[in-house]
Amino acid sequence: MKKFILFSFSIIVFLFNAQAQLETNLGLRIGGNNELSYQIGFSDGERIDLNAGLGFDKQKDSAFTTSFSLSSHYLYAYNFTGAWFVYGGLGAGLEVLDISSLKAQINQFSNIVEGKVLLLVGIEHQFDSPISLFFDYRPELIVRFQNKALFQWYGASIGLRFRFE
Repeated sequence: MKKFILFSFSIIVFLFNAQAQLETNLGLRIGGNNELSYQIGFSDGERIDLNAGLGFDKQKDSAFTTSFSLSSHYLYAYNFTGAWFVYGGLGAGLEVLDISSLKAQINQFSNIVEGKVLLLVGIEHQFDSPISLFFDYRPELIVRFQNKALFQWYGASIGLRFRFE
């Protein structure tokens, strides 16, 4: 147990030291899912984007359902003029559907969890202050564990990021 704690502590220290060398962004994405976004930049234009979000969907009977999603993308950003960037990439994620009735459906795991394959394209403007405004489009291939896959074309969103430089 002591070795595990020492190993975990050394990994955390290493990651914080490595992160000090990298560009990081923290932002909010508003669209189909409202997400908190964290980006880690590696080299010129390469980023990993980690998202955690809540989605709200109105059902036929006027009730709202809430979903929770986690996703990650590998992005490549290209600076085409001054403060304007275009970016694109691929990613994957998981979504838990209908959190309100999660206790009632815990035995039906395959009905409430779905996997996603994500495509992401967008444009971003970085202001002189450490703030970025972006617009992106993210269609999703939803893989359900019992039913057939579903492709969603909608997924446009707008957001704001704070850059830690």
